[in-house]
Amino acid sequence: MDAIQDRLTRFISSLNSSVLSFENRCGIAPGTVSKMTANSRPKTFNKISDAFPQLNIDWLKTGEGEMLRTNYTQTIHGGEKIVQHGTLNIQGEPQGGNEMLSALLRTQDLLAQTLQTLTQTQATQAATQATQAQTLQLLTQTQATQAETLQGLTKSQAAMLEKLLNHQSYSKP
Repeated sequence: MDAIQDRLTRFISSLNSSVLSFENRCGIAPGTVSKMTANSRPKTFNKISDAFPQLNIDWLKTGEGEMLRTNYTQTIHGGEKIVQHGTLNIQGEPQGGNEMLSALLRTQDLLAQTLQTLTQTQATQAATQATQAQTLQLLTQTQATQAETLQGLTKSQAAMLEKLLNHQSYSKP
C-alpha cells in the first residue's frame, strides 16, 4: 500500500467511517482510495478537501505536517461554521459536534451499505425475472411443439383408421 493510502486510511479511521462511506461522501468512485497516489488527479484531491476541509491535503500527499488543519472555514447551506483542530464550534451552538458528526457518519455508512444491499437485491430480482421470462418462452415453445406432435399423431391415427376401414370393407364377401 502506498504511503498516501496509509494516511488516507488513518484519516478515515479517525472518522469511525468506512472507506465506502468516505468515497460516497467525497463523490469519488468506489475503489479510488485503494488506488490513490500523490500523483492522483487534482480533481480527486479537491473533492476530498471539499468534503473534509479539516483534512490537511499537504499532509495527505507528503506526510509532512499535521493530519488536521488547525483552522479552516466550511460553508454549509449559506451559514458559516469554523472548525478548529477537530472541535466543531458553530456560533450559538454548544460543543460536542464531533460526537454528532461521528454518529452522522456512521448513519451515512449504514445507509450506504443498505443502498448497496438494495441495489444487489434489485439486480438479483432482475436476473430472476429474466430467467423466468426465458423459462416461460421455452415452455410456450414446448407446448407448441407438443401441439404439433399431437396434431401429427391424430392425422396418423385417422389415416390408419381409414386404412383399416378400407381394408375391412374390401375383405367382406
